[in-house]
Amino acid sequence: MNASTFLMAVVLCLLWPLAARSDEPADSTPAATQAADDARLQELIEKLASNQYVQREIASLELARIGARAVPALAAAVQQGDLEMTERAMQLLQRVALAEKPLDPPQGWNAIVQLAEKGSGTSASRAQAAMRAISLRRQAMAREQLAGDGIAVGLSNVVMEASSINEEVVHIPDTWEGELETLDWLAWLHGVQYIAVEGPAIDRDLLQRVTKMPDLKNIVITNTNVKSDDLAPLTELKRIDQLEIRYTPVDDQAIELLKKLPIRQKLILNGTQITPEGFRSIRSQLPGVQIVYKRGGFLGVRCDPFAPRCQVTLVIEGGAAQQAGMRTGDTVTKVGQKPIGRFADLQAAIGEYAPGEEIPITVDRGGQAIQLVAKLGTMQSEDN
Repeated sequence: MNASTFLMAVVLCLLWPLAARSDEPADSTPAATQAADDARLQELIEKLASNQYVQREIASLELARIGARAVPALAAAVQQGDLEMTERAMQLLQRVALAEKPLDPPQGWNAIVQLAEKGSGTSASRAQAAMRAISLRRQAMAREQLAGDGIAVGLSNVVMEASSINEEVVHIPDTWEGELETLDWLAWLHGVQYIAVEGPAIDRDLLQRVTKMPDLKNIVITNTNVKSDDLAPLTELKRIDQLEIRYTPVDDQAIELLKKLPIRQKLILNGTQITPEGFRSIRSQLPGVQIVYKRGGFLGVRCDPFAPRCQVTLVIEGGAAQQAGMRTGDTVTKVGQKPIGRFADLQAAIGEYAPGEEIPITVDRGGQAIQLVAKLGTMQSEDN
């Protein structure tokens, strides 16, 4: 008989009397049952510090089986026990916390957080280490679950106000047809501050789950059927740095709600149904917030934003500018009769037009003025 077989035989022998006792007559009133459970828990806790290895293992296995119900006793053991008891009790708390799902009552996690904040010495430092380990594991689990449902987390081609986001982004694409319950894993996705949602699947229930992201500060809502009232869950956020609503039928009914959002830096309304009067109302109520209002027309060029002239450095393939005949190296001088200096002037001028509108554009090409007519399109997620 090898050592592992011998140990298992010893464990079974020691557990047999416990199983036998379960058949003995006992007082079955709720109070008596609770008292018996408490006594049994205390007995198992004390065995965590037994000088017999087998007893410690049996107690650990039984407490692991009990799970969340053992959390208060385990938390007390971390603070009151010797080094062996502290280590084993913390390992069991960590096991309970890792078994919890996003919407489960976080009993194990909360117990560890309290120990980290209010404990002392070994118990506090051990709890802090457990928090870090659990957080990393939960993030890995969340990313795995979200990726399995077609939701990307990481660097992507998502844009905000026509510029690529060079940060980690949660991206729910317009092709997503997953289950809403999968989005509950967003609650464990620490450290990610951006989310971009697009497509017909986006609704109020989805946005409600999005607000559970612990570090969310920047939101892009694009090409959706979301109506004004569907934005209500965003009022639950404590802070929004930037919010962009693009090609979405939000109208003036959203004005009062938008005024209440905790926006710190920028609100971008691009291709919505909010009127110019509505835009001015929002701007007057959010004086510290930069508000960008565009009707949604998209030309499809990039220029150096710091150059004194609007010289084209990129023409997006298939975009309105390419179809109109614009080339890299052209310098835009007019949109209609409006003179263009910097790239910001071009962006502001194009923002006054809606998708589908045809506009005259004058470019300087090698010293020659060229007249073009561009039928504006819409900005796609991969455009920059």
